[in-house]
Amino acid sequence: MVLLLIDGLTAAGDPPMGELCPVLERLAARGRGGRVVWYPGSEAPEGERFAFTLFGLDLALDRDAPLGYYTALTGADDTALARADLPDPGHSHTWACLGFTHLRRKKDDLVFLSPERTGQTPDELWALARSLAPDWQRDGWSLRTGGDGLPLLSNPQALSARTLPLAALEGRSARENLFQGPGAGALHRLLITGQLHLARHPGNAAREAAGRLTLNSPWFWGVAAGPALATALSVPAGRCWSGSAALRGVARQRGWVAQPLDEIDGMAELDDTLLTRAIAGGPVVIHLRAPALLARHGLTEQRRRRLRDLSGAVDRWAAALAGSGRTLAVAGSYALDARGWGVAGEPAPWVAARGRHLTARRRFWQGRHWGAGPVMTGAEWAGTWWQ
Repeated sequence: MVLLLIDGLTAAGDPPMGELCPVLERLAARGRGGRVVWYPGSEAPEGERFAFTLFGLDLALDRDAPLGYYTALTGADDTALARADLPDPGHSHTWACLGFTHLRRKKDDLVFLSPERTGQTPDELWALARSLAPDWQRDGWSLRTGGDGLPLLSNPQALSARTLPLAALEGRSARENLFQGPGAGALHRLLITGQLHLARHPGNAAREAAGRLTLNSPWFWGVAAGPALATALSVPAGRCWSGSAALRGVARQRGWVAQPLDEIDGMAELDDTLLTRAIAGGPVVIHLRAPALLARHGLTEQRRRRLRDLSGAVDRWAAALAGSGRTLAVAGSYALDARGWGVAGEPAPWVAARGRHLTARRRFWQGRHWGAGPVMTGAEWAGTWWQ
């Protein structure tokens, strides 16, 4: 199976899928489809919990997905964990992803701005992280490097908390979205220490002098230890492309070859080169994040244009796969509300077809539409395709 897994494929207020991405309506008429609930509960779906379900791992719902740990597994050079500065994968260290945001006053509250709004280079990010490391070391936290060169924190003590991932913070209230759970107190101490330090950091003074938003608060998410997770499903080895270092870490832990995917240049990565590599054999997952990112920043028309471009790419892939006997599936990883925020627990539509059904045109008597069909759990959906 070749699976295109798309963040924010559906959103409140969208026009009919036949207008937005016509190929999906055509595939729904001739293939199989329905809806899948990847993750129950109220956690923001941008935390990539769906990746664990997709790759057959059983993840507790009462704590963060261990995104920090799986980002560490990817490694700074995007290879499997094998470096001396990281503990063994089975170690009980707590891991956390580290990023920086701007808290902007709004009436009697503070709201988060995303890294896309603040603008920050890797050099700026690491300069701030390194300057904070000595203060945080007093609480047992060490600065580490994860996949894509992202900063991480590790602590030998076992801590767990409920957090929102940095990608989900845009426009949200700080008062309503601070850390929760048994590890919340430790994270609050790190947060306050970091905010006081950043207020005096020369890099922020330079940003302010240049008319740029300051990075006035650190943020931590994916806070959990990294013990081996229970295997809920046997998954055959395959290949995965994603811009998420954590998702690639999950794939690699399951024996997949995982590579980064750059979506900045529109559909450039869904070109003939990637197509040729993807259809060579074995399961394939291609994870696209751009539609959700565009919606989160209010770029509604740009998101819809991206999905129309995607429709053309899926058409090309369907034609290439029609004679191979392989299945092409397209699924949403989470839906969006009118503000561009992910809706936890909302069933995400999916469709799959193979052979002549990939290129056959819809007939007037074929009444199946995109999103119509049974609702499945993520584990049920994965079990259908991987077994």
